Amino acid sequence: MATTSNISGSTRDRIVEIATELFLTRGYVESPLSAIAAEAGITKASLYYHFPSKDSLLMAIVEPLLQRIDVFLGETPARYDEFEDRWRFVMTYGALLQSDRRVITLLSKRSWEFDDNGLDERFRQHIERAIELATPPGADAETRVRVMLGMDILQREFTYAHDRIPLADVDDQSRQEVAVDVIRGLLQS
Repeated sequence: MATTSNISGSTRDRIVEIATELFLTRGYVESPLSAIAAEAGITKASLYYHFPSKDSLLMAIVEPLLQRIDVFLGETPARYDEFEDRWRFVMTYGALLQSDRRVITLLSKRSWEFDDNGLDERFRQHIERAIELATPPGADAETRVRVMLGMDILQREFTYAHDRIPLADVDDQSRQEVAVDVIRGLLQS
């Protein structure tokens, strides 16, 4: 659990950091603002000064990454005809997901808890667009399933590093290299 002694920065930054940890460990619903304020060592009134609602706090956590994904997906062409272009897209998208694993984990595992604010739908649209861009034009059903499975592996292996089933004698780098080979194989077939 986060504590004020291991979180530095401004009060706002501390609140965001603590809320992120609590949302990941307890869940969004089970993390009242009073618990976040207590963990940050501030009053609830002080928390409200920085964030007028729990929803605004959640948005402060997830919006920076979602905006980067929006921009990235917005700059892509309608389709990639060549495999190497699709592959570069997939690897760049994977790196973007890795850039904030905690937010992706929060969106992936807890999105049903904050469905009212449209985050679940927005994140789903990102995933659907990424799968569409990774899929060759005119792909048959089997190829589309392979691409979807490859993108699922990408999300799991690239972003849930802390939540994966450990494999004895396999380090993270080796595991990721194998995952990349599997993903490439699924997308190439």
